[in-house]
Amino acid sequence: TSPTGDGKDVLGFPMENLKEGSLYAAYHVRMPMAPVNKQVAGFIFTGLLWTVPLTIGAIVLVVWLMRKLFSRPIGELIERIRQIAAGNLTLRVESNRSDEIGRLGVSFNHFIETVENLVRQVRGSTANVASAATEIAASNQEIANGTQDLSRRVEQITSSVTSMTDAAAEVAGKAGQA
Repeated sequence: TSPTGDGKDVLGFPMENLKEGSLYAAYHVRMPMAPVNKQVAGFIFTGLLWTVPLTIGAIVLVVWLMRKLFSRPIGELIERIRQIAAGNLTLRVESNRSDEIGRLGVSFNHFIETVENLVRQVRGSTANVASAATEIAASNQEIANGTQDLSRRVEQITSSVTSMTDAAAEVAGKAGQA
């Protein structure tokens, strides 16, 4: 059946009215396969000559990029953390990136600022406590000095009272003899 209904096929040639499964023409081509095999082998070899170095280069490039994008910044962050852990709270992480590592650096800087502020507050409180302790010690010393002075005066008064009592007894004894 003609698809166009005019007895011609899709390309415009007359239909031959062949039945399904009919053999219209057959060709048998014979040619030596050695040159074709040689050409295919050469194509594969040439393809491998290009593919292997390009693949190795791509792998090296990916590893280099990963180191540049991740390993080096994380290594610098770790080194900075070691320096800060040694006691230098004035250090900060350089963070000029907008990716996750940059946000990690910004968060770490904020954390260190918070810790530094806490240390300042603790130092201030420690200074206040030390000052108060010094004042208390000075007050205690004044109280101790006052207590020693009071003790000396009580001894003087006791000594005076004893002298007066002895003198009064001596006067009373002389008055009783006379």
